[in-house]
Amino acid sequence: MLAPYASSKRFVNCMTESVARELVMQGKDVEVLGIRVGEVCGTAYNKNTAALFEPDAKTMARAALARVGCGRTTVIGYWAHALQVAGLHLAPKLIQERSMQNVIRTRWKTDQLMMKSE
Repeated sequence: MLAPYASSKRFVNCMTESVARELVMQGKDVEVLGIRVGEVCGTAYNKNTAALFEPDAKTMARAALARVGCGRTTVIGYWAHALQVAGLHLAPKLIQERSMQNVIRTRWKTDQLMMKSE
């Protein structure tokens, strides 16, 4: 399903933070910025129309570039995605888990349909 994908995203966040920390320890003045990205439409994978929680790729890219120089190592690139994450973290664990299972189930079914049509 999505375990390898989710794990790779977590790895990139951890790697970003580790590289940034090591560069500071070496006295290097280099900004390292990891951008967490939610659903984006207008891509090869997602042909949906842009919506509040699903911006098009150009809007997402602009939002991500606007975070450069913010002073943080990892950020959620698009404001509505940050709102989604905040809302999920405020929910009780049971709701969080069911919500994530629903997202994974829906994505997995979509992937299965795409594979059958190829």
